[in-house]
Amino acid sequence: MRTCWRHRPATRLRPLTPHDGATVDVVFAGLSARSRVLRFHRELQQLTASTRDALLATDGVHHVGIVAEVRGGRSWEPVGLGRHVVEPSGTDAEVAFEVVDAWQGRGIGRLLLTELVVTARRHRVPVFRAHVLPDNHASLRLLRHVLPDQRVRRADGALEIVAQLEPRPLSLTDLLDDLGAISGNA
Repeated sequence: MRTCWRHRPATRLRPLTPHDGATVDVVFAGLSARSRVLRFHRELQQLTASTRDALLATDGVHHVGIVAEVRGGRSWEPVGLGRHVVEPSGTDAEVAFEVVDAWQGRGIGRLLLTELVVTARRHRVPVFRAHVLPDNHASLRLLRHVLPDQRVRRADGALEIVAQLEPRPLSLTDLLDDLGAISGNA
């Protein structure tokens, strides 16, 4: 669990467990109809049992879920969820995140996505894949910031973002640029 004190009130991240149904419900209830469409790519008045079960089917390795919470008085209130699910091939993981409307634009999504990247690297997941609607500018901007090494293509009405998590091998040009920067000749 990580705690970030630069956000007021205090923000912490913790693992999502299969017993966090109430947490999933609170976050979903805090999403506007527009945010639900942007996250789930369709209108949802409520989570279906199968979608809710899928969100909660975490194991900490192949299906990682993270909860972002803020201090609200004496308790912690859930304000966002992030998750990644490793594909059966083991070569990539599907990543998704949502932040309740009242907390959007305050760095919660960045905290979630960054923690998911750290966790995926720890488990040696080399690639993240995200499907984002083209008009979800905030998520696209966040993905570009946290995952700059990415390719984008259209897929089924959405943009498919494919991002390398492992560092790419240095090219000769990169190596020469790095050496020049170290020696002060750049």
